[in-house]
Amino acid sequence: MNKAQLIRQIVISLRESLAVLEKAARASHAEATHDFQVGHTMEIVGLDGEDEMMGIIVEAKKKGQIGHLPLADLEVKPKTDKNYWPVREYVMWFGNR
Repeated sequence: MNKAQLIRQIVISLRESLAVLEKAARASHAEATHDFQVGHTMEIVGLDGEDEMMGIIVEAKKKGQIGHLPLADLEVKPKTDKNYWPVREYVMWFGNR
């Protein structure tokens, strides 16, 4: 096997390993966020920080589990809640930035 073939084989092996790792990471993420999906009701217990792509990250609690979600993905219910309009305005602003 010459040098070029060896390098090609290493690249193929690395791609296969990366694909396996990405699949495992996606499965782990899906499992970890199973209770924190669209349409689910949860309690926001705090702010967790800010991400350049995701915006403000909040800490949510549901069934004793803690999850971290982008504020821009949330909706406050009911509309009479004092946080409804500030969160809605943030979601609209974040979506149009």
